[in-house]
Amino acid sequence: MKSPNKNLTVIITTYINALATVLLVIIICLLFTQVFYQQQEIRNFGKTLQNNRRNGRIPGSRESAHLVGHGNKEIYSRPTGDVYRVSSWKVQHTSGNMTYDNDGHLTVKIDGVYFVYSQMYYFNCDYKVTGFNVYIDNKIILKAVYSVADSKKIYYTHYIGGIFNITKGQRIWVGTTIARPFFFNKFSSFFGAYILHSFP
Repeated sequence: MKSPNKNLTVIITTYINALATVLLVIIICLLFTQVFYQQQEIRNFGKTLQNNRRNGRIPGSRESAHLVGHGNKEIYSRPTGDVYRVSSWKVQHTSGNMTYDNDGHLTVKIDGVYFVYSQMYYFNCDYKVTGFNVYIDNKIILKAVYSVADSKKIYYTHYIGGIFNITKGQRIWVGTTIARPFFFNKFSSFFGAYILHSFP
């Protein structure tokens, strides 16, 4: 006949083993639940990233483009009053989704705050004034005007730049309403933009 102490020990041992088994099952269930939710978050993040890419909104994207004068040639703009859109550009650098259409337009694909800049190389001494503009769509955002004071100074460069809110689909381009010749090479005439930060 077993003693009461031995029966009590067996009961306590059995209870402890059962309790440990239950706790182990609970811990395993919690771990599986945590893994499930983590995988769900990863899937949701992947879907969000795909949607952002599809809609042209990629957090932290490095949107930028730099175009340079092409051909080492002299280009004459149209007569005063008409807007001459400069299209003698060659793509030297692009990053992100910005595109150039070979007709003078640099198209933005992500909403954000951008730094836009341009430099033009003037080539003539027969005029008193020369200059150029930078546009977003059909609106002037930057304007350069230079007075040619010295008739012997036939070469001159002028740089302008600024910060602007630009939305997806808007086009940036360089033009002039002043009939002047410009000289294009990759060092002296250029145009570009890069994103500072996207809209929230």
